[in-house]
Amino acid sequence: MTWISANAGAGKTLLMASYLDARRLPCIWYRLDARDADTATFFYYLREAARQTEFPQAEALPLLTAEYIGSEAVFAQNFFAQLFVGAPRPYALVFDNYQDLPDDAQLHAILNTALQEIPPDVRVFILSRTVPPAGLARWQANQRMCVIDSPALCLDREETAGLLALRPELELDDDLIDFIHERAQGWAVGVVLLSEHPSRKNTLLENSGPGSEERVFDYFASELFEQAPEIVKSFLCYTALLGEFDISLVKRLTNITHIENIVRNLVRRNLFIHQKETIRNSYEYHQLLRDFLVAQAHKRLPAEEIKKFQIQAAQLLVEEGQIEEALKLLLSASAWDVAARLIVEHAEEYIDQGLSLGLIHWIECIPEDIRQTSPWLLYWFGVAHMSHNPQHARNIFESAYELFMLHSDTAGELLTCCGAIDAIVFEMSDFSLLDKWSDRLEQRLPGLPALDNPMVEMYVTIGMFLALMYRNPGHKELPKWVAKIEEFVLFGSNIKFRLYVGSQLFIYYTWWIGNLARADSLLTNLQPLLLAFKGMPVIKITWYLFTSCNSWMLAKTNDSIETANNGLRVADESGVHIWDFVIRAQAVFATLSSGQMDIAQAYLERMAESLDLHRYLDVAFFHHLYGWYWFLKGDIQQSYEHARLAVEYAERAGTLYFILHGRVEYCRNQYHRGEIAACLSGIGEAKKAARDIGANTVLYVASLLHAQVVLEQGNLQDCLTQLRAGLALGRTYGFLNHTWWLPTTMSRLYALALEHGIEKDYVEKLIRLRKLLPNDDYAIDDTWPWPLRIYTLGRFSLVKNDKSVMSSGKAQKRPLELLKAIIAFGGRNVSEAKLMDSLWPDSEGDMAKQNLKSTVHRLRKLLESQTIQWRKGKLTLDLRYCWVDVWAVERKLNALLQALPDNPARLEHELKGIDQLYHGSFLQGEDESYVLSLRERLRSKILRVFTLAAEQFFAQADYDQAIAVFRKGLDIEPLVERFYQGIMQCQQALGHPAEALSTYEHYRQVMQNRGLPPRQR
Repeated sequence: MTWISANAGAGKTLLMASYLDARRLPCIWYRLDARDADTATFFYYLREAARQTEFPQAEALPLLTAEYIGSEAVFAQNFFAQLFVGAPRPYALVFDNYQDLPDDAQLHAILNTALQEIPPDVRVFILSRTVPPAGLARWQANQRMCVIDSPALCLDREETAGLLALRPELELDDDLIDFIHERAQGWAVGVVLLSEHPSRKNTLLENSGPGSEERVFDYFASELFEQAPEIVKSFLCYTALLGEFDISLVKRLTNITHIENIVRNLVRRNLFIHQKETIRNSYEYHQLLRDFLVAQAHKRLPAEEIKKFQIQAAQLLVEEGQIEEALKLLLSASAWDVAARLIVEHAEEYIDQGLSLGLIHWIECIPEDIRQTSPWLLYWFGVAHMSHNPQHARNIFESAYELFMLHSDTAGELLTCCGAIDAIVFEMSDFSLLDKWSDRLEQRLPGLPALDNPMVEMYVTIGMFLALMYRNPGHKELPKWVAKIEEFVLFGSNIKFRLYVGSQLFIYYTWWIGNLARADSLLTNLQPLLLAFKGMPVIKITWYLFTSCNSWMLAKTNDSIETANNGLRVADESGVHIWDFVIRAQAVFATLSSGQMDIAQAYLERMAESLDLHRYLDVAFFHHLYGWYWFLKGDIQQSYEHARLAVEYAERAGTLYFILHGRVEYCRNQYHRGEIAACLSGIGEAKKAARDIGANTVLYVASLLHAQVVLEQGNLQDCLTQLRAGLALGRTYGFLNHTWWLPTTMSRLYALALEHGIEKDYVEKLIRLRKLLPNDDYAIDDTWPWPLRIYTLGRFSLVKNDKSVMSSGKAQKRPLELLKAIIAFGGRNVSEAKLMDSLWPDSEGDMAKQNLKSTVHRLRKLLESQTIQWRKGKLTLDLRYCWVDVWAVERKLNALLQALPDNPARLEHELKGIDQLYHGSFLQGEDESYVLSLRERLRSKILRVFTLAAEQFFAQADYDQAIAVFRKGLDIEPLVERFYQGIMQCQQALGHPAEALSTYEHYRQVMQNRGLPPRQR
């Protein structure tokens, strides 16, 4: 990098131009001015310069739009890294007039970092009247920047003679050269000026120093100007008023003749005029000369004539698309009304190009009293402030709206309402402010003819949808606006608005009403659009956000985390961080719902770093997630506090959906703190409000929480009612995950649902998808979708993932024998010694151990690997991964032996469950001792239970049910005399003596067939 620092007129531009010309070095020459304090303006015009130079990558260079706010340095690095891709080498990048950049301009620091991305074969030159600023000084300290200062630019006698030799009409001799060189003191401008007046012996130049250049220049320029013909004076004055001009433009504006000759003469004499290498081949004066000439123009020409000339020139420049130059002229001419109309006409282009601050600058150039009477100027003033200061934008829209009403401008009123709604949504703070604007918008719609302006119609649709979504979701018209919004998102022409509104619609479908099918369809239809523009970072990040959110809601937690990380990676690479907070939130949802607490904590900590306490909805969201985190950690007090804050900030924000989400989880904490009545009351209120607005996500989570609470309070029927309602919603809307997910709670509720036949297919799908394990403290039958079921009663069979596992003969015989032995010995902590003695009694110790090892390996291959656990010399059949009928029956029998239910219906239900599972004796047909032991134990328990149950039914005078139980007992053991006696007693009690006699005859025949004498009663 080379920094050329010298006073005005020292020849910086001449030096740079001659250097580039001598080396035939192509370049981008960029002249800085005060407007480049807006970084977006700088990069926009640098991009335009690259386009005019026909750079290969110019069209692909990004604009510094609103999403890059706060990350301009990263944007700049990426911009310069792309700028010279495919450009010829070597190349030069020249920044001229660097001194015009304000001292506090952000661009100083940005260039300090970004210029490091420029390839080594691209030379950077900076021309300035000042020394390098502090931000760039380290380049010089690191010997990466060469500084050429004023003394180095002073012309020596030989260089003075060379410059004068460009004027062949001068009669040069050594005395004249010596005189001009001595008086100019190496100042290039002085040499040029004195060459115009070689006979004057003026000593002004001898005393010139810093700050005196303009005074000296004006003195000599006046001498030059006064000696020029009148036609040249007019040309100089008029063209100086234009700033930058081309010959055709001057011809259209003036009656001056021989313009080409005048320009050619000025260029030949090197009189401070420079031809720019642009499509228009325009010219501009050295700033010292232009300042002098403008002053002369105001002396020579009437003010009205100057104003008229500048307005006419501006109109011609507008026709040529030179809007910036036209605005400069109009503002210089104080043509405020014309300038205001031009700003309004092109304001949307400025916004689309990321030049919001540039637009603000032009509007602020209009006097305040005029600005405050122009509603459209105020409207675009508000739009320009939207991304930087939405609160200020809101206040501006208020003033604009009043003016539009005064002018009866309906389109303006509608657009201003929509602008204010957008500003409030961008603020993410007090959404109650939407009410006033949505009321205004709604009041203007009835009775209006069909909107014939597509832009106004689009904004109105967006405004109504956002206002109703956030503040009045129960509004009867909301579905109509949602349908229009979806059509626009899928088929609209404005990609920026399609993505912005698409993100809001996605939130509405997922988080708000829980229509996941519509959300998935929206994502599928948007995918081609997003992928087509994947080169734009904000679109790529938006896609990752959508996908991550959709993935965790579909319980694809790993996909959600990976996609969120991809989005954050693109954000870091591009500097587009507007979605970081929300993307990290999706990762927290995914990690918390999958139990990855440490990872979730890391994301939460990063969210905390960027949390803005004035954005109430973000704060509520953050506390909602942190409450869930502490709930899973088991710290109910911390969870309660965060849940309370989530509700508090959601109420400040005034968004009903999120208020309800927060209240449900606050109720969950109340329950765990023992505040049962308050919890149930809060759940009821939340459910009613959720029904009123169609918030299915809230209703679903609240119903499951309600079921959990009443179940643990012992109210089974109410639990089943709530469970049925909640799971029906889940099945209807495809809910596969939700906030504050707790596996143990859901396992218990799902087990209960399966036991009572509630949404069986949906629940089984969820259990498999979430890989849920049954709770140890809950009696579960074979309705749970076990990965492995083992049937041993009346038959032996394996069912793996609902498919029967067929034995392959001798190859599987020994592993299955091992499995049967483990089951017979109780299935938990069965010693390997006991198994070896039972299965390999004749083998030596080492051989038996090897046999056991190989057999366990084969059994694990046959089953699921985690099903068989072998630790410290003991084997266990892990009940989390498999179900065994004999253990399920024995568990039920043990529970009944401890306490038979007093409720006849409940007792009947339990007995029916046993009957459905007990299809015969344990491993029927096998006679190993360990098999016989369990078989007899089970037989004894079941006969005892049947006896106690039948006698309880008899005591309650439920004789038919007692008879049924006695008969089931006889099916198991036909020789139990007590069962026959019980049946006969019931028959007699029912007044059926003949049936009692028949039962006795049957009993006698059975005993006789077995060679046993029947007892006489």
